[in-house]
Amino acid sequence: MEEVEVVKAGSSLVLVRRYLDSWKLSYSASLSPDPRYKHVIHATLGKPRPDTPCPLAVVHIKFTLREDLREIQSYEIEGERHIYRLRDNIQFDERLLDRVVRRKIALKQSGMLDLTDDYIDSRVPEPKYESDAKDNDDANTDAKSDTTLDAKTDAKDDASTDDMDAIEARLLKFFHEGDLNNDGSLTYLEFRTILKRIQRDMRKEEIDLLFTQADVDGNCRIVYEEFVVFAMDILRRLSRGREYQDRFEDLKDDYKALLSEELEPTINVLRQAFDAADYVPPNAMGRTRDFKLSYDLFFKCLSSPLANLSREEINMMIALSPMDDDGKFEYAGFEKTLYEAMYRVSQSQSLALATDIEPYLVESFAAAHAAWARKLDDGLEAPAGRLPRTVLFDALHALKRLMLNRIQCIVVIGLAVPDGDDGLVDYAAFATRAAPKIRELIHPNHLSRRLRMARTDEATIAAIFRGVDDAAGLESVLVETFKREDTDHDGVLGLDEFRAAMAHTTLDLNDEQIASMMVAADVNGDGYIDYAEFVQFAVVSLVQLKKEDRLLQIAEAKEHDEDDDDAAK
Repeated sequence: MEEVEVVKAGSSLVLVRRYLDSWKLSYSASLSPDPRYKHVIHATLGKPRPDTPCPLAVVHIKFTLREDLREIQSYEIEGERHIYRLRDNIQFDERLLDRVVRRKIALKQSGMLDLTDDYIDSRVPEPKYESDAKDNDDANTDAKSDTTLDAKTDAKDDASTDDMDAIEARLLKFFHEGDLNNDGSLTYLEFRTILKRIQRDMRKEEIDLLFTQADVDGNCRIVYEEFVVFAMDILRRLSRGREYQDRFEDLKDDYKALLSEELEPTINVLRQAFDAADYVPPNAMGRTRDFKLSYDLFFKCLSSPLANLSREEINMMIALSPMDDDGKFEYAGFEKTLYEAMYRVSQSQSLALATDIEPYLVESFAAAHAAWARKLDDGLEAPAGRLPRTVLFDALHALKRLMLNRIQCIVVIGLAVPDGDDGLVDYAAFATRAAPKIRELIHPNHLSRRLRMARTDEATIAAIFRGVDDAAGLESVLVETFKREDTDHDGVLGLDEFRAAMAHTTLDLNDEQIASMMVAADVNGDGYIDYAEFVQFAVVSLVQLKKEDRLLQIAEAKEHDEDDDDAAK
C-alpha cells in the first residue's frame, strides 16, 4: 500500500513539473508533496536556483490536484489573494512572481524578518521565536515537539509562556504582512487565510474559537491588533478551562436537540434574510439561485437584530460555514451549522469559570465609563463610578472573555438597580451582584438543569405564565397591556409608564424581570419604548428570561439545601 502511495506522489510531482515547464519561466523550481494532503504539491521557485546557495528570495506556489491526482485543478501564489483555476485558461505572467520577490527583498533591506522564506536560517541569526520559523524537517525533531503546540496531543496543556509569546509574535507578523495598505484591518478572506497558516500549531476547533474574538468595522473589515490581544487571552485560559469544556462535551447531543426547538424563531428570521439577499427576479433570464452569499451579505444577514445573535455566535457561524473558492458562503442547510455554532460558543463561555469574574467586570465597566464620559456634552461631568443601565447593557454584550449572548445579558441587567435620583447605577456594586449570576449562567450545571427542564411540562409557556396557553396568547397579553397604558396613542411609552404596564399584567413579573425588559426593549437608548422596539423581542426573550430565572432559583435552592446539610453535620 505504501508503494502505491509513493508512486502516486511521484506521478503528482511529474504532473506539476510538466505544467511548470509549460510556463517557460526564468525561475527554477523544487517540488515537494504536502505532508498532510496528498492532493497538494508545493513549489519553491527562485533565481538562479532555489537549491543552490543563498538565493536572495524565493516564491512559493501551492498546486491543488483532483482527488485522483490525475489533473491540476488550481494554484495559489504566495502573497496573492486570487486562486487561479486552470479551467479559466488564464495566461500566466511571470511578473506575478517578480512582484513577490521584490516585496521580500524590500522587506529584508528594511531590516524586517520574513519567516515565510524557507532559506532564511542560512543567512540570518535565529529569531527568538525560532520554533515557529523552522522548516518541515525541523518540525519532525523532538526539540520541535517540546517547544510548539501539537494538535494531536495534550502538549498544549503544558504550553509555556514562550510558546504563547511565539504564537502572538507569529500572528502579528502574518497580519502585518497581509495588511497591504497599513490601515490595521483585513478582509475576511485575508483574515481566514492567515489563521489557517497557524493551524499546524493548533486544532481546528481552537482556530474557530479564536475567530469569535474578531471585531468587524463599518466596512466589514476585521481589526486585527485588538483581536490578537483577546485571542491570546483565550489561548492562555484553554488549559485551565478544559475541565468545564469536557463537561459540556458530555451534554452536546442533548443540547443541540434542545437548540433545534429554541432557535426556531431565529432560524425563520435567517431563512427570510438569506432568501431576500439571494433574490432572483422572475424575469432574470438564465440566472438561478445558487444558495451562496458573499461575506458582506452573509455577515449582514446574521447580524439582523431579529436574529438575536451575539458577536461571538455570528463569528462562529461564519467560521463553521462552508466557503467556496470564490469566497462565497453556502447557506443551504445552515440550521445544523447554527446549532453547532451555538453549542461551541456556550462551551467556550465556560473558560471564564477558571478566572475571577468580578474584577474583570469592574475593569470593563470602568473602560465603558471612560468612553461614556468622552461622549458627554461639553460642561457635563460623568459621575464617578456610576453608569446608565443602557451603557452597562452594552458593556455586558462587549465582554469578550465571557461571550454572553443576548438572553444572558437581559437576565443579568435586571440586577442593575439605580440607587439615586439620577437613575444611574453604581457599577462596582452591580459587578458584585452580577458576577455570581454570570458564573451560574455559563456553568455546565446550568445547562444540565436546562435539559432536565426541557423534558418536563415546566418548560411550556402555559406552565411559565398563568392564564396563557401559547406564544400567540402571550403576545396578545403584552400588546394589550402596552396599548392600555399608551393613553395618548402615540405608540410610545416612557420607562415609568412601561414599568407600570408590566407590573399590571397577569404574568407575575418581578422587579428584576421588568428592569431587564425595560433595558432590552429600549433598543436605541432614548428612554422611550415604542411598539416596534417592543414586539421585536418581547415574546421569545420573555419566555427565555423566565426560564433562566427559574433555573437560577433551582440552583440557589439546591445550594441552600447543601449549606443546611453541611450545618447539620
